[in-house]
Amino acid sequence: MKRRLCYLLFVVTGIYFVMLYDFRGLRFLAACLVCIPLLYLVLLIPQTRGCTVSLEAEADTVVREDMVKLMLTVENRGLLPISRIWIRGVWKGPGEDQQKIQKWLCGIRGRHTTRVCLEFPALHCGRGEFILTRAGVCDYSGIFALSARKRSGSAQVCVLPRPLSIPRQAMDPAVLRIRNGERDGDVFVRDFHPGDSIHRVYWKLSTKTDQLQVRDREVSASVTFYLEGVQELRTRPDQWDDYLDRACSLMCFFLENDVPGLWIAWQEEQGGADWEVHEAEDVWTWVYGLLMHKEAIRFREGQDAFPAPGFCLREDGRLFLGEQCVYE
Repeated sequence: MKRRLCYLLFVVTGIYFVMLYDFRGLRFLAACLVCIPLLYLVLLIPQTRGCTVSLEAEADTVVREDMVKLMLTVENRGLLPISRIWIRGVWKGPGEDQQKIQKWLCGIRGRHTTRVCLEFPALHCGRGEFILTRAGVCDYSGIFALSARKRSGSAQVCVLPRPLSIPRQAMDPAVLRIRNGERDGDVFVRDFHPGDSIHRVYWKLSTKTDQLQVRDREVSASVTFYLEGVQELRTRPDQWDDYLDRACSLMCFFLENDVPGLWIAWQEEQGGADWEVHEAEDVWTWVYGLLMHKEAIRFREGQDAFPAPGFCLREDGRLFLGEQCVYE
């Protein structure tokens, strides 16, 4: 803008002196002030068509407290060099205010590709997005600018929590008893076998099938890990970070200690949601889908349609097994 104002000031001053004095030199100077920038403008048109700007994330995921790296690529497919390219964008990090970014790239040769790395701190867990709002090519004088073509105008990055290792001594022994099958499971009906107690016979069903049926119990093959207050904690970045750190740490602890298959359950606006976990990779797949609002996470129809009660991670970070607090 300063260059344009100075240019207009020179043109107006030259025209004013030409009107006052009939000198050929002043006329030549005024012609140069008009014709040379117009020549640069004509050359700028093919430069703009041959210039492409694209944006991509170096990695789709990054751990909290690390740096988010975005790669900005400018490709000049024309024969003429480009004097300057200006790029404007907006970075919206999770739990942060928007940051307006303006970048200048100078001296890009013909048939050459330039890459620039943009770095932002990952302060909170969630989805971060950089939107490339405008990109323009300036002429050699810096007076005129035309918009460049954008191949990709945005890039998204998921900021994952940072889990911590939990020692076995810090966990209540009741958690490890689940691994050994020392808890009640589901009731099912089977045929009578010699040695079964007569008190366990299901008489009402036996009269219909003409065969003795016995009530029995089996240990359930899965454990529910319920997350409390997910919707409310999303609006509080600091507490949300600590909550996710602890949730991932506890699930990794369960998997390391051979606790049966986990079902993560929580409440969403659409109702109840759940996700099955068998290994550590499933934990990161789940937290990625949760933070990025992916539809791959299966939602249950009922508000209370969760598996049998198990663990519950409260909003304050305490872990309960039923009514018993097993980890603080």
